Amino acid sequence: VKGMNCAGWDDSKYALWDFTASVSFDNVNWTVVDSVDSNTQGVVDRTIIPVFCRYIRISTDGMEINPGLASIVELEVYDLPCPNLQSLTLSSGTLSPAFEGINVFKYTALVNSNIKSVNLTSTAMDSATKVMINGAVVESGMQSQPIDIDTGCGNIITVSAVNSISHDCCEYLINVVKASSPYISSIEGLPAQFEKETVEYTFETDNNILSLKPVLEDTKAGLLLNAGAKCRKIASGTGVQILLNPGFNAFSFFTTSSIGVQSVTYKFYVTYLKE
Repeated sequence: VKGMNCAGWDDSKYALWDFTASVSFDNVNWTVVDSVDSNTQGVVDRTIIPVFCRYIRISTDGMEINPGLASIVELEVYDLPCPNLQSLTLSSGTLSPAFEGINVFKYTALVNSNIKSVNLTSTAMDSATKVMINGAVVESGMQSQPIDIDTGCGNIITVSAVNSISHDCCEYLINVVKASSPYISSIEGLPAQFEKETVEYTFETDNNILSLKPVLEDTKAGLLLNAGAKCRKIASGTGVQILLNPGFNAFSFFTTSSIGVQSVTYKFYVTYLKE
């Protein structure tokens, strides 16, 4: 509410002294939603509990300088804020594109094959907005319960921002893409105990040729052998021979998941003990 003393009448006595704000649907039945007493300000900003209405009315006893008269320079009434999220994060993976709660409503997140579930933390833009994740209410700013995810791109999580007064709703969709396994499950012929999550091996051998057969957990995953100056693609379960030079040698297997972007590099450091 803007009174006369914000339009050139500088004395605070020209402000609306006491007034009330009322709302109505039919211009007949009115409900008081706010009141101000002993005001001296030219501009009065008030925040009320949101209500539905078609009309708004200001009632006043006038100005301190003249209780019989009153003038309002301008009356501004604002709609409910749009229910949006201020932030949205996952316990694993990064949203793409970067979160922008007002303009972008669809996101993708990539997670590794060993991730079984994710938790979401969503913060509402204002206190009138409640957060729902896959239909369950979650307190704004608090972490959700774990959400199970399967391999592939069928893990759609729906986050809803709902205005508690108007029930207007904005939905955010997150497609969590879980990578398929890029791991090697076994390497036949390796003169060392192999574990799929151990990525570096050091050993000695009396043989100048290593005959190996790597087997992938997911046979559709990519597999490259890097030995010496050569790099070549091989299929899961295919035997390969690696010629060793006297002394120190190094080679590696590089794997990539068939779904998602997870990769693993297995490194091998071999000393050939030539007699």
